[in-house]
Order: sequence, then structure tokens, then C-alpha cells
Amino acid sequence: MSGFEVLGHYSDRNLGMRDLDAAFVSHLAKRFEDKYKVGNPDKTFKTRNKIRDAVEKARKILTADQQAPINVDCLMDDYDMAELIKREEF
Repeated sequence: MSGFEVLGHYSDRNLGMRDLDAAFVSHLAKRFEDKYKVGNPDKTFKTRNKIRDAVEKARKILTADQQAPINVDCLMDDYDMAELIKREEF
């Protein structure tokens, strides 16, 4: 018998995904701010959640496809966010 005995195991499916999503939300918010100069959408709860939801959808699409669109209508001051994310970027 080997020197190791497995007593139990635990796995967290979301380990690292929340951190990755948060970093990507910040990245997209910075891109939006640089592009439109209307403020940082990462500072308000509503706009941050809109971007986070779009990132989660894109992540699910990227599991099967090479690229995924991120579209958020009326994110801030009637400006829309439209990005195309590739699997390599994510």
C-alpha cells in the first residue's frame, strides 16, 4: 500500500473564474472609459453588473467557439458597448 490515503475530496468549479471575470470586467470598463470619455462604468453597481453579465455569457460561448461578442446596450450616457473577444484574449 502507498503512503497516501485519500480521505475525501472537494473541488470548487468557480475557483479562479470570479477573479478572472472581475479582471476582465475592469479591463472592459477601462476600454470603454478610454473610448468614450464619459466616466468609469466600473464605479457604479448597475453598469458593473451589466458588464459582468455580458462577460459571463461570453465565457460560456468561448468554451465552444473561438470568439464571442460582448454587447451591452445603453451602458452609460446612452453609449453602447460592443466588443468581440477572442479565446486567446480571455
